[in-house]
Amino acid sequence: MGLEPYENTHPTLGKLIISLGIRLFGMNPFGWRFMGALFGVLMLPVLYHLLKQLFGRTRLAFAGTVLFAFDFMHFTQTRIATIDTYAVFFLLLMYDAMVVFLKGDVGRDSWKRLLPPLLACGVFTGLGIAAKWTAAYGALGLAGLFFGKLAFTLWEARRRGEDVRPLARKCLQLCAWCCLFFIVIPFAIYFAAFLPITTLSHNGGKLWWAFWNYQTTMFNYHAHLEATHSFASPWYEWPFDIRPIWYFAQDNWNGYSTISSFGNPLLWWGCLPALAAAAYLWWKERPRWAAVVLAGFGSVYLPWVLVPRLTFIYHYFTAVPFLVVALCGVFSLLYEKGPFARRLTFPGGLECQGATLLLAAFAAGCLLLFAVYFPVLSGAPTTREYADALELFDSWYFS
Repeated sequence: MGLEPYENTHPTLGKLIISLGIRLFGMNPFGWRFMGALFGVLMLPVLYHLLKQLFGRTRLAFAGTVLFAFDFMHFTQTRIATIDTYAVFFLLLMYDAMVVFLKGDVGRDSWKRLLPPLLACGVFTGLGIAAKWTAAYGALGLAGLFFGKLAFTLWEARRRGEDVRPLARKCLQLCAWCCLFFIVIPFAIYFAAFLPITTLSHNGGKLWWAFWNYQTTMFNYHAHLEATHSFASPWYEWPFDIRPIWYFAQDNWNGYSTISSFGNPLLWWGCLPALAAAAYLWWKERPRWAAVVLAGFGSVYLPWVLVPRLTFIYHYFTAVPFLVVALCGVFSLLYEKGPFARRLTFPGGLECQGATLLLAAFAAGCLLLFAVYFPVLSGAPTTREYADALELFDSWYFS
């Protein structure tokens, strides 16, 4: 249509993806929401692959993926036309690609083995930031993992008494490649995402001016936003599910419909001890999965401490996959040692480890809660009385 979009507070890629659904299915609720739901489904195999890489257990990767699939926020946010879904999707791809690199051997692997995952990681980083700036927070965690890998590789070589100079040169060459992969290519992707706007006729062909003007408009909006909202919540409340955001309510002929976004309480609260365990284990033993958890969770969550503007619980969505990784990390230890590692025998000759029973019970609890809360997550017809009964705290408001 050649018109400048009036929504100019976020980068364009997420909105362009949404518009693809509208192009395919029309300007209707299904068209608006189709791509978000699709990407919500697509992020599940990405998480599965990430978990399989980190822990090598199909059962654990499957269970973690199911837990994330039935998280309340994952379900609600991916069914509405907001751009957070795309940021989470590309963030998962970013970390999945980085884990491929982390599993390699910098000293012995060829360039054909080392460079492709870094290139893919850089491409996904550009796509993520072009969808929403919050993906840039996750890029800080990637940098920590990358440089941590190089530092640890050099330290290990020196500890073995090797000449580290050839390895140091290779590390410097890797850093040079990463200037291309994580600066030049992401910027090119980010810039290209704005071309549908910067090439509009009213910009007079001034691509760089239009691009820069859009960036300053976005920054000024978020930096100077002064607003209040009944369902806003600060960063320190999000992990505890204190204040859901209430999106929709309507009385219908067949009942009452309401939609809220918040986390599955059993999953979110259960993952907090796992997060603490990841920090402790990284300090004591340095497992790779714990480093990924701390880098990923810390980089996407802690920057919100410094954000003075109005915030909501959905800003925590980018951190939820790393909670699941932390939980799976703890279960991986339960499978390996301790009382839950023992095999139990049941009548009929059925055998399984205690950790499997514990994981199955936890997953069953999460699925049961999802079923109980489904009406207030989906807008399915219910009654006000039922919605009120689900309000565990005074700060939960569904009707």
